[in-house]
Amino acid sequence: MSIVLLLPLNAWAQSILPLSCSDVTKIEIWRLRGEAWHRPSKEGYSYAVIVYLTKEAQERMAKVYASTEETPFMVDGCRFIIRHVQLSANGKPIRSDAPASDSFSGKQAVISKKTEEAAFEAAKRICPAKVSETLLTDGS
Repeated sequence: MSIVLLLPLNAWAQSILPLSCSDVTKIEIWRLRGEAWHRPSKEGYSYAVIVYLTKEAQERMAKVYASTEETPFMVDGCRFIIRHVQLSANGKPIRSDAPASDSFSGKQAVISKKTEEAAFEAAKRICPAKVSETLLTDGS
């Protein structure tokens, strides 16, 4: 017996934005209340890795984002459209734990992680010298 799973090709569509230290001006880690930001976790928090980019990297990010196919998805009965972009550093992918919450516009790229440890690990893979050691919070 065979089972065939038919998925639209864009369900797996994503672009990759390679980053190095020369693309980054600074990196911050924010601890956010999971429930307030609709990202529940065992700890009760989620973590945003905010990578502030140089002007050249911002322009490259805008091109990558614009060329990425839109993918629709549903959360709590609401339809959203995202363009899934994945960061990479030193040729290795840096995966987000909540791609629907990521942001790739303006002066920074933002990805989500479920733990503080994972957030700092991701940030240090991009550029250890530009990671702020201070954990910022949303007041929680």
